[in-house]
Amino acid sequence: AADRGEKITVVIRAHGELKSVVDTLVDCAERNPGFRLLDCTCPYVTRVRQIAEENSGEDTLFILSGNAKHPEVEGILSCVKGESLTFADSSEVKNWLDSYRLTEKCAKSIVVAAQTTQNLTEWKKSINFIKKDYTNARIFDTICNVTQLRQEEAASLAGESDVMIVIGSPDSSNSRKLCDISREHCPNVYFVGDAK
Repeated sequence: AADRGEKITVVIRAHGELKSVVDTLVDCAERNPGFRLLDCTCPYVTRVRQIAEENSGEDTLFILSGNAKHPEVEGILSCVKGESLTFADSSEVKNWLDSYRLTEKCAKSIVVAAQTTQNLTEWKKSINFIKKDYTNARIFDTICNVTQLRQEEAASLAGESDVMIVIGSPDSSNSRKLCDISREHCPNVYFVGDAK
């Protein structure tokens, strides 16, 4: 359509997109005056993507704490040069470390970051496990401070409540984590997706 003179705007969502897709869109925008790219990737996500790109390589293992199937995580991992691993929670990190202890330690430099909406408690447990075996690991605290504050407030509120209602999309990583955190502190938690 752009080659016929029509103007086109493509919007990249807050979670970001795969690096190959972004590169193709940037190239297309540079070559076509009628093609506009509006990158709405969250600045916190962009920061993790930059960390992944600048702190990975053949001699590095890049570890990301987060949901491997989440679009944000897929986009971040697409920026990694070399080997990467994703762990959903601290128990997966512990299992990985235990399996290495049975054979040999990873010889590569370790770099660790988190999905911006990762559960803060799980993140702290994960990095504590990693620090025990890899004292030189480079750890980037990449959890969004708004997410961190929201999680802390949910835990505090749930701790003093008889019933907790979390309202959000079942597809939202943020909403699901708030529900999980609330359940740690309150026996009656309901996850509501809409007015029904």
